[in-house]
Parts: sequence; structure tokens; C-alpha cells
Amino acid sequence: MHMHRDVVLKRPVDVSRTADRDAQRSDFATLTAQLVADFAGRLPAGAVVRCVGRCRETLLTQGVRDGLVPAVEGMARTVLSRGLPAHHGR
Repeated sequence: MHMHRDVVLKRPVDVSRTADRDAQRSDFATLTAQLVADFAGRLPAGAVVRCVGRCRETLLTQGVRDGLVPAVEGMARTVLSRGLPAHHGR
């Protein structure tokens, strides 16, 4: 495990974990943009963004960590293809 010291907080920071989190954030941004484009004209962009966020939250709550991005994509595409609003079930 690669560790370095955070200059401000003087505590160890797991660099590999931070890099993974940054990569996942980028993957979610790309996924969200793709879904907004795929559902353009059928659903408002805001509804798509909220749906992705809620699917991610649901899967994280259920303990999904590995393969989170593809799992969110599958779940979101299912919800969005049914034309359900992003707040469905809330």
C-alpha cells in the first residue's frame, strides 16, 4: 500500500484508495453524461442525474462496492427505460 503524509493534517493518506475514488468519480461523471444523452428528448437531464444518484445510493446501502459503476448503469437504465421519474419510490 502506498502511503504519504498529508501536509496539512499530518496524517497518513492511502494514495491508491484516493486514486480509485477519483477514477470512480470520473467514471460516474462519464456514465451520467452518457445516460443524459441517451435519454435526451424522453426525460429531463435533471431526472436522469437524480436517478443515477439514487441508484448509486441504493446499491451502496446494499453493500455493493465491486462493480458499482456497471451495477448503477444497469439499474438506472432499467428505471429510466420505464420512464419512471427519478423520485419514484421515495
